[in-house]
Amino acid sequence: MEAELSRDQGEEIDLIEAALIVKRHYKVFLAAFLATFIAGTVLAVLRQPYYDYSVAIEIGGNSLTTESGGIRTEGAFSTEGAFKLVAKPEDVESVLQNLIPTVLVEYAAKYPEAGLDATKIQVTIPNESQIVLVNMRGTLAKSDLYISMLNDIVTKLASIHGALLKQRADLTRSVLTDEVRRLESDIGKLEESRKQVMIRGSDAGKALTLLLMDGQIATQNQQLFTLQEQLQIDLNTGIKYTHAVIPPQRSPLPVGLDLSARLAITFIFSILIGLIAVFCAHFIAFVGKRNRSRSEA
Repeated sequence: MEAELSRDQGEEIDLIEAALIVKRHYKVFLAAFLATFIAGTVLAVLRQPYYDYSVAIEIGGNSLTTESGGIRTEGAFSTEGAFKLVAKPEDVESVLQNLIPTVLVEYAAKYPEAGLDATKIQVTIPNESQIVLVNMRGTLAKSDLYISMLNDIVTKLASIHGALLKQRADLTRSVLTDEVRRLESDIGKLEESRKQVMIRGSDAGKALTLLLMDGQIATQNQQLFTLQEQLQIDLNTGIKYTHAVIPPQRSPLPVGLDLSARLAITFIFSILIGLIAVFCAHFIAFVGKRNRSRSEA
């Protein structure tokens, strides 16, 4: 009990001593406090608020079928097939990570007087989504510039994906055309063989052979008709191009701390700086007094 009372009295004495030290060096405290608070207030007031600038990009692709009349035609276009993205979301993210620095360099060279103050541009993809989010932060004064920058990012990505979709369409048409030619050749050969059977075949096996050949010709004609029908489809019908599903926009309110919060932090920080200055001054005075005592002794 006595030990606890002694400890409490010691803490009370320490607090009183600390208060006396501050009182003794109040001029140092006020000077440090005012200097820090004035400087912090000026910076807090002059600092322009930052806003979020973002755009949501939907990855394009096309509708595909995998079977046409029993013949596999991977990549064939169809308005009723499954939708296939032009690229995987993680691949799109990688492309954007390489594309964004290029856009930043272009804008820095194009608008050197603007002094772009945007923070790092971030690319995120929600789980199991074909939407890519691009987000950046910048001041209100350069709002039009940042909106234009995000539009350029979308345009460049759409151009890259458009070229890939065109390559896919050209490849699809080439595969279908080759398959049509092969079927036409096979059907022609079967029809020629049928004629030979009609001329040379024996009566015993002719009917069965002709029946099998007619069935084979009919099947391949059906396959040929299906492929020819797909070749007539407008390859642009099943395409959905990469585009901004939500146009580039600025957040309605600034992000981060507002002016009152920054001033509150500045006030607290100024008090801390003032106290540090006081105890530094006290320590310097103590050391000086100790050195003088030693020299007099």
